[in-house]
Amino acid sequence: TVMAVNGSNFVVKDETGLMFCYKYGATVGDVVTLEGTFEEYQGLKEFKATTYTKASTASVDYGTATELNSSNVAAYVKNPVVQYVKAKATVAADGSLKVGNVAVYQYGNSLTSYAGLKINLYGYTLGYNTTKSNIVLLQTSVEIDQTAPYLSVDATSKTWASDETDPAVFTVTTNTAGVK
Repeated sequence: TVMAVNGSNFVVKDETGLMFCYKYGATVGDVVTLEGTFEEYQGLKEFKATTYTKASTASVDYGTATELNSSNVAAYVKNPVVQYVKAKATVAADGSLKVGNVAVYQYGNSLTSYAGLKINLYGYTLGYNTTKSNIVLLQTSVEIDQTAPYLSVDATSKTWASDETDPAVFTVTTNTAGVK
């Protein structure tokens, strides 16, 4: 069953485990038969599918994610495997994030809208880049870490005359009850 997809990269799961695959046209939930060859890619064996045959469609259950954190990320780089993970991190202004000293390069939607927020990024680890400074992750979902309080304020742009009496309007967003 295809578990996650981004462009030409996808993860398939069967009774033997998870496998990183390369072929355009995969869809999450496809139950497939694959033919192809294995190659080394980003520290993992990648299956390069030459034939992709869809037999049916199934619902996808990701199961419980393994937390990727500063205490286990270095061990992952030494021995990469495809696994479903949750990476807790604060998103930088450019949308990047790090777990410990290792950057997480993710295939999926841009994270720039989460800049400055602590998030939980869920997905499948797909090895590392050539310098082993980035773990590659195929994103399945993102959520704001509700255990980390945040507050954002957006002001409505307004120009005042010297005798202006109208109040300025601000939109305040928080995840912490009672914060005003």
